[in-house]
Formats: sequence, C-alpha cells, structure tokens
Amino acid sequence: MRWPAVVFGVLILVLLAAGVWYGLSLSANPFIRQLKEAEAVLQKEPDNFSALMDAGQATYNLKRYSKAVDYYTRATQVKPSEAVAWNNLANVKRDLKRFSDAEKDYQKALTLAPKEVQYHTNLADLYRLWAKEDPEKGAMVEETLLQALKALPGNPRLINMLISYYEAKGELKKADEWWATDGR
Repeated sequence: MRWPAVVFGVLILVLLAAGVWYGLSLSANPFIRQLKEAEAVLQKEPDNFSALMDAGQATYNLKRYSKAVDYYTRATQVKPSEAVAWNNLANVKRDLKRFSDAEKDYQKALTLAPKEVQYHTNLADLYRLWAKEDPEKGAMVEETLLQALKALPGNPRLINMLISYYEAKGELKKADEWWATDGR
C-alpha cells in the first residue's frame, strides 16, 4: 500500500524539479529577458524607440518574426529617419520571404544611410536569396555591389562579396580582375 504513495511522491518531486528547471531556463534566455524588459518599458512609454528596437531584436532572435515585424514597424513610425529600424525590418521580411517588401525597406535604409556597408550587403544578399525564386533578381546582386562600391570605393567587405559572387557564377576572370585591382 505504501509503494504507490512513494512512487507518487517521487513523481511529484520530479515534476516540480522539471518545472523549476524550465522556469530557470526561460529566465536565463537573454532574449526572453530582453523582451520582458522592453515590454515593461513599452507599457509605460509605448513610443520608446529603444524599447521597440530591443523588443524587435529579441523577438527576431526568438524567431517570432511576425511579432518582430510589428515592433520594427512601430519603430519606423516613431523615428522614420532611423535607418537601422528600416534595415532590421527588412531583415525580418527577408526571412519571411517577403522579398519585395524587404527590398523597399533596405532601399529606405540606404536612402537614409548610403555609406552603411551592412545595408548594401544585406540588399545584395536579399537579391541572392530572391534569385532562387526569381532568377532575374540574381543580376541585381552584381548591380547592388557595384553601386555600393561607387559609394564606398575600395571597401574590402564589398570587394570580397563581389569576388565571391563572381566565383559562384563561374566568372573567374571578373573575380580575378577585382582581386588584382583591389577594387580600385
């Protein structure tokens, strides 16, 4: 008669320990913690740009993409001249395969910050991904990188990306020319 009670007691202890571990693992996740902190700020200040960006980053890292779109969209509404918000919004839309929307947002980010290398490489990467569904978009990779190099001549990151693009396309002569000229 005592045996079932002992088993039941052990089972309860195991479940309690699992619940405590699960709770600790959630609070130990830095993205969940970041999201909770941002949401606490947004409760008091719904238009707090930093909190919107933090919430967007946390939800993006947690792969809650539709929620990340909401936060980043609100951030672009609060501060429409902040290129980083447009870039981050585009990153999420890219991952959702909303390529046309992402393209517009990357272009907006580049309009606001034309010398930001990351925005150029993100747009080129968008075209590389988009080309899997629409092969005509593949040509936009080269065009985007060449345009970026006009704005940022000699930038090694852009040059390396362009060389890699040419190598992947089998255009080794073009890759060698960029390698030899160091982009100048």
